[in-house]
Amino acid sequence: MKKVAKIFVCGLAMTAVCMASAEAQDLKDLLNGLGDVVKETVAQNKTVTVAELKGTWKTTGPALVLKSGNIAQQAGGSAMTTAAEAKLKPYYKKVGLLNTSCVFDSEGNFTLTVKKAPIKGKLTANSDGTFKMQLLSTIAGLTNDEHSMTVYVQKVGNEMSISMDVKKLMTIVQAVAKKGDLKTINTVTSMLSNYDHICIGFRMKKWVSRNLVGINFRHPNVMP
Repeated sequence: MKKVAKIFVCGLAMTAVCMASAEAQDLKDLLNGLGDVVKETVAQNKTVTVAELKGTWKTTGPALVLKSGNIAQQAGGSAMTTAAEAKLKPYYKKVGLLNTSCVFDSEGNFTLTVKKAPIKGKLTANSDGTFKMQLLSTIAGLTNDEHSMTVYVQKVGNEMSISMDVKKLMTIVQAVAKKGDLKTINTVTSMLSNYDHICIGFRMKKWVSRNLVGINFRHPNVMP
């Protein structure tokens, strides 16, 4: 009986490994095809101001941004990028990145909370439509110069994506991650770091409190 149980457990483990390998290969296949999407589907990024980002933003999923030779132009929202983001989501969930949030003030000062660890910094607009992110919190694994990085912000209504170089994002995550997360982080880094035209980050939605000032939410059947 013990032998049967052992074989069953081993079978489950091998199945899990095969499924993970298949998912990784599917993602690699998608990424290999994204180079053509950059050439075919390049959209000019709408100008976003720092003041527009004021508020609290909560992650809804991974963001994968394709940049062309002109860093002010980005291709996003294609069927292939959407599919690649869906493939990335299990990795984000496993590491705990889907709970990431960011609070901006009107001057671009922000607190990015990754795995419950607050990271403070400042976002300023560049002339080419990109943004400079300066991390004020010390991140292990990043040099002083690497605490400053280019990020790509796309915003439509109360939804936005913010993305950056794969290795820099994974270094930030690794600095606040648990040892058990490192294998997943290294997997994502190795899969994506060979694609120079790809940046990853977070898709976020602006959080709006229901307790709005000046609005009475008393039930209509309750007398004042």
